[in-house]
Amino acid sequence: MKLYKEASLMMLPTSVKDGKLYSIFPQDGDGDFTFSRGSNLAATRINEQGLIEKGRENLLLQSNQFDTTWTKYALSTPTSGQTGYDGTSDAWLVTKPATAYAHLTQAITSITGVHTYSVYIKAGTNTSANIRALGSSDHRFGINLSNGTSLLETNLISYNIEDVGSGWYRCSISFNANAISNVYIYPENPISGTSAGNIYIQDAQLEQGLVATDYIESGATTGKAGVLEDLPRLDWSGECPVLLLEPQRTNLVEYSELFSEWTKQTITDNEITLVSNSLTGFDDAMELEDTSATSYARLTINTTTLASTNYTFSVFVKKTTGVQTSCPAFQLEVGHDYVVLNTTTGETKTDALDTGNTNYSNINVIDFSSEWWKLEITATTTGTTTRVAIYPAFTGTFGSLGNGNNTGNVTVYGAQVEEGSYATSYIPTRGQSATRAKDTASIDLISKGITTGLTSATLLIEYEKPYSGDNLDVFRMQGTSDNGRAYIYETGNGFAADWNISGGGHTLGENTKVVWRLDSLSSGTVFKNGVKANSGSGTAWSDIRYIYLNNRSTGGILKIKQIALFPTALSDNECINLTTI
Repeated sequence: MKLYKEASLMMLPTSVKDGKLYSIFPQDGDGDFTFSRGSNLAATRINEQGLIEKGRENLLLQSNQFDTTWTKYALSTPTSGQTGYDGTSDAWLVTKPATAYAHLTQAITSITGVHTYSVYIKAGTNTSANIRALGSSDHRFGINLSNGTSLLETNLISYNIEDVGSGWYRCSISFNANAISNVYIYPENPISGTSAGNIYIQDAQLEQGLVATDYIESGATTGKAGVLEDLPRLDWSGECPVLLLEPQRTNLVEYSELFSEWTKQTITDNEITLVSNSLTGFDDAMELEDTSATSYARLTINTTTLASTNYTFSVFVKKTTGVQTSCPAFQLEVGHDYVVLNTTTGETKTDALDTGNTNYSNINVIDFSSEWWKLEITATTTGTTTRVAIYPAFTGTFGSLGNGNNTGNVTVYGAQVEEGSYATSYIPTRGQSATRAKDTASIDLISKGITTGLTSATLLIEYEKPYSGDNLDVFRMQGTSDNGRAYIYETGNGFAADWNISGGGHTLGENTKVVWRLDSLSSGTVFKNGVKANSGSGTAWSDIRYIYLNNRSTGGILKIKQIALFPTALSDNECINLTTI
């Protein structure tokens, strides 16, 4: 649209870096927003491939510099410059004498919870190796480098030996850590072996989670990738990216992916297995199986004592095809209500065994991808410890609800319980609850020279409000003084400006375009979706200075598609054209 050429600021969610939300105009960077979320990697997003992307961190230092922070025991200094698995000369030759327990080790800050340790290894004159993570618990794994098979498994959730070609294997172990303080590489298995010889190694990584993800180089500090602490989240759950703003939320489920740590009733560890997963691009989903045909076979986890308020349980469930011979059920216990899911159609039924009435205020099934549903259940808890339960085969057929006297299986991923009346994006946990801070961004327009001296302006925002129930001011434009403001909020009509101007509500889940036109510093007009809504006047703004995104209280939820600021009061026709859907 030719009109956009007259804008003094234009933000489309297309380009970001940690702490920065770029505007496409002005091109010198003066229109960029400062972005903040917090100091951890708890946030996730839907990336361009439609996968859940997490924050990732290689907790090791000098992860491919084995003559630095790595300590040698009975070894000569590793030799660099060897041909690696990736065709570079970044691999290392590690040579041991005829001495037991010869190894490389790196001391780390004590870690607890689900972690994965991985190293690329190739046989030299020695044809075995061992990798180990040691603290209050000991996790060890021996590898036959001649054929890529396991020689030893000790205290592991799982292991993987990936043949990457030219004799190289990526060897990884996943474990539930208990105060792990060191990781090791032994050039022989068993570790007490006394054969002299050598192996090749490259690219060590220690990370949170159930699987080894793509390698991240580290140096004097840990290496990070994916959704960083203050990275604006460009969400690709639709056809085009949107800027996702969410409130602060805590996932109270301590093991959101490792379901074998949940309490098992007539389900054994052997019936809980890691399987292929298209949600993250890695094999970190879990299949839960009930083979006993015993009533109420389930996995449960007790959250902490919850207040008498709304909580939402969400989980991803793998789709199936054909007639269902068994259907899973899910429970956020407030009474004894169960939500039974047809994993082929996405339909749900409730089975209130005690009262005959459901206690759930909301049951929502999202068609998340071609292979997955996302099930969301909201209930008002009773102020007591609340049990979350998953039943792999609660009923035989979807139309015939029962008490679980059936056999069957279900594949699930990413369980979450959070305070609130709707589910937010997934927050991974690996042994304790985790909190994602709210997304916030702001820009000082005067300090950037964008609105200096302006007495009129036109602001456009295009957005989607997925859910209700947020605090005020998910989006706000204001002057230096707080008495001048225009904002989107959740109560009342949905958005308004000073001088008691409102423009009607937004429809949840649908695209909305709003223009606030400041005809002067003491009067304005609101346009929405191609219609002139309302005008008013009152106490004058001091100036036009700030745009804030999600800055109030614990925040709210919004998907922003564009923001544009014009340095004049545009005509009615121009504002109508800008807001026409």
